[in-house]
Amino acid sequence: MKKLLLFCVISVVSLLFITFNVKTNKYTKIVFEMPVNRASQDLSGTEIGTITIDNPTKVVLQIKTTGDLGEVCDTSSVSEKNRFAQHYKTTNTNTFNSLGLTNYKSVYTSVYTPFIECVYDYDYFFKNQRNILNTLESSEQIEKVYVLGEIKREPCLEYSLDKIGAKQIYQSRQYSGYGVKIGILEAGVIDVTHPFISGLNYVVLDQPNKEEEICEHTTQMASIIAGKIGIAKDAMIYSAQAFDTPDNEVDWLIENGVDIINCSYATSNANGYYDSESAYMDYVVYTYGITVVACAGNTGGYVTNPGLGNNVITVGSTNFSCTSVADFSANDNQELRTKPTVVAPGTSINLYAPELWDQIWFATGTSAATAFTTGIIALLMQEFSYLKRKPQRIKSILATTATNLEGYTIKGFNGLYLSQGAGMINYQNFRDLPYSKCKERDVIGDFSSDVPVFSTSVTEGAPGVKIRLTVSWLGTGYEENTAVSFNNQYIVKIVDNNGNVFAEARCKNSTTVFIYYPMPSVADYHIKVYQIGVRMVAKDRLAVSYYTYR
Repeated sequence: MKKLLLFCVISVVSLLFITFNVKTNKYTKIVFEMPVNRASQDLSGTEIGTITIDNPTKVVLQIKTTGDLGEVCDTSSVSEKNRFAQHYKTTNTNTFNSLGLTNYKSVYTSVYTPFIECVYDYDYFFKNQRNILNTLESSEQIEKVYVLGEIKREPCLEYSLDKIGAKQIYQSRQYSGYGVKIGILEAGVIDVTHPFISGLNYVVLDQPNKEEEICEHTTQMASIIAGKIGIAKDAMIYSAQAFDTPDNEVDWLIENGVDIINCSYATSNANGYYDSESAYMDYVVYTYGITVVACAGNTGGYVTNPGLGNNVITVGSTNFSCTSVADFSANDNQELRTKPTVVAPGTSINLYAPELWDQIWFATGTSAATAFTTGIIALLMQEFSYLKRKPQRIKSILATTATNLEGYTIKGFNGLYLSQGAGMINYQNFRDLPYSKCKERDVIGDFSSDVPVFSTSVTEGAPGVKIRLTVSWLGTGYEENTAVSFNNQYIVKIVDNNGNVFAEARCKNSTTVFIYYPMPSVADYHIKVYQIGVRMVAKDRLAVSYYTYR
């Protein structure tokens, strides 16, 4: 059943303090992700204290099984996709059945990922938590369990298109997103009767056992991305409302072969820590090559999940004139994950069509900037089809070809600016970057600081010439625990013929390294990428792009 909401209203709810009685048990697989102080969340050998939950009615368990294939799925191959589906469907179902859990409200076993969602009535879980958690902890088929409270997702052109060099293409409709499939994962589904949407290419996921909401915020985001006056009006839209964990909805998006997933929402109670929502999106990007674009959040403080995903393109917002970062655009976190990746127009995005004179919207927020970026990526995927299933290449070039906003000087370890990331996206710069200036590698290095895993020469060196360089790769997610620690790290250097280092950056809790550097003299320079850390079984899929200009 669907109910029409004029707005996705975010209500203020009271907090109830609950104490979970698991003090005597030491867990290694169970992670609490309730909105609480971080020290009380992780049960890896610690005691649990007072848990703060918003109006608790249910507890959601996201269970990761040990049945991960650990491979990259070639989604262009039907047989390969079916092999993954058959494996995960069988493995997840058998694993859950072997646990013997009872009295749960619902269960969903993912078809495309090694995850199971199990939902309990809160009171039942509270009374039986010890038995439930002990069962999960003792199973050899379970790798990790995330205990989640009620998950709340908050909805967080032409003038703007001109600012990023896309106005001419938009007006000519030379590229309009044709052949690109975009998933919109949101706090509600699109209103298919709205004049900006009706008659276009869309499919809405109908979940008969759940109460879906037709949401104006979702419809606005879809209108920016691919509405009648949207950026990529001929793209195919797949609209899904996320309930609890997004396993079911993302399975549906994978099944339909989407190229991009737009997440213009943020999980509530942002605390600045990478959590299971971000880790799940990292897994999807790594395994299926889907480009995930998420908003930074509108609090002006902590970046929200899934925007803290390492493989996720996280988007902040500029002000109306596109000259600075908007005050509301979040850019902080607790783990040195420099976010956002880029910023985009997101203040008073004007949705207006003369033929629809009674319809006008002004969209503001990092959610609008995210939708804006997704629409631009769809245009690029239509023009350059090789970008599909290459999220590391898209992120690398998007950052390399972005435009610096003036006045921002503080950088993270990986070279990205703390407020603007790599800067404001620039569609025309992206299009103009020669194919030869973005290289890809599948890397398992020898971890010697003397031997680069990638090296190329830059012959345009001269006073006044600036270089922008981005190295991006995909992390698997879920390597150790929720706060993923990367065994592989990269150091990126710009050196001259004599080996003198002129610029350097390295990753720190990140899968992106960025350098912006004015060259001091006429000379040949060399980009060198070194890998350090502990050898892993899976290869890193690396993309290196650079751009020089005056």
